Amino acid sequence: MPDGSAIRAIIAKWSKYYKAVRIWQKYGGLRRSQSQINHIYYNHCKPCEHFNDDTCELCGCNVNTNTFGALNKIAMATEECPIKKWLRTKKAQAVMNGEITLQCGGCVPRKKFRKKKDD
Repeated sequence: MPDGSAIRAIIAKWSKYYKAVRIWQKYGGLRRSQSQINHIYYNHCKPCEHFNDDTCELCGCNVNTNTFGALNKIAMATEECPIKKWLRTKKAQAVMNGEITLQCGGCVPRKKFRKKKDD
């Protein structure tokens, strides 16, 4: 049976991961492509000193080559490395900044615009 500090660490890890998944869902579940995921995983995560058995020891999230965001932080386009080895995608950043809105569950981005006032 884990001691109290181990249990608190597990709860902290899962609460961070839950927060990441909620943000990802809030902004339409935007995902990276398989080639983007593979690039990040093999070039940034796997060689990192904070990588341990498909887990980032800094944030506690799962990092692997799975394309389903709820099982892999890298797949969630709204997420980035805690030490900025890789960043969220430009599209996700634009959605989060309110520069574009998503229709149909994230599949069709539309730029926001202002209607000109009639002169």
